[in-house]
Amino acid sequence: MITYLSPIIKTLIIQKLFDKINSEFEEEIIPVIPEKYAINRHCLYNVEQKIKNDGGTACFGWSIYQSEDLCEAEKHVVWENSEGDLIDVTPNEVGLKQIMFLPDNRYKNVDELNVRINLSDSKAIDTLISLFSIDHQLYLDYAIKIKNGFTMPNDVKRMQDEVKNIIDFYQDYIGKGVKRFTVCYCGSNKSYNNCHSNITIKDLNKKLVEFRLNRK
Repeated sequence: MITYLSPIIKTLIIQKLFDKINSEFEEEIIPVIPEKYAINRHCLYNVEQKIKNDGGTACFGWSIYQSEDLCEAEKHVVWENSEGDLIDVTPNEVGLKQIMFLPDNRYKNVDELNVRINLSDSKAIDTLISLFSIDHQLYLDYAIKIKNGFTMPNDVKRMQDEVKNIIDFYQDYIGKGVKRFTVCYCGSNKSYNNCHSNITIKDLNKKLVEFRLNRK
């Protein structure tokens, strides 16, 4: 799997990411102190519960993550206390104790697509970025809001599970190290850049078109 960290220094790569977001605010390094009731990937619900319990306000923005091959900003919301301190009350999958957070009050939700930059010369990273976007778009199109998050119709859940399985496969493949001339996983002896980089998303999009037509 790919190992993600949250940077503590704004490098040129991070600045390039920030330029794509174009927020008027400066980044902050903030602590991650999850509440006992907090649910992973349900930051808005977690912050709303925190405000009910302890006051304060919600601060919308982007959490910043980076791996060897990928830099990304994920829409996120954190809690701001009465002193103006920002605290992330949501647990993260990586187990980080602090994150780089870029405030951005233009969006009062967490449904924006992640902003990502490929740091490598492998198109496998571009494929993974596209897969993440497809997964998120399924959520945007079909998620049903409930009290403590969202749910999905069963057929959409099956489609999304299929996409997530492909994402997991690619993260394993990339986690082993991929470069421009890394041999494709399919056994063709071609480089990935000249093989499944032209196939995976094309085939998946065909399946998604059929899926959407069948839902009408």
